[in-house]
Amino acid sequence: MDASHLFSSHVTWIGFRRGVLLRKYMYDFIHLLAPHLDRRTVDRAHRMTTPEEVAQLFEAVELPQAH
Repeated sequence: MDASHLFSSHVTWIGFRRGVLLRKYMYDFIHLLAPHLDRRTVDRAHRMTTPEEVAQLFEAVELPQAH
């Protein structure tokens, strides 16, 4: 049953400290929340040094839409 008229859309952000070693369970959690992001993309974002670089990386990523 489509209930999209009842709820507005929202964006969820995932954050982690720079320089921290991302463990497998962390990648698994990210994949649960954002299955459209592969490990390579997450690693690229992790290596970025500014929020602007991260925003540019994800600018081209198409977010899946719930139907």
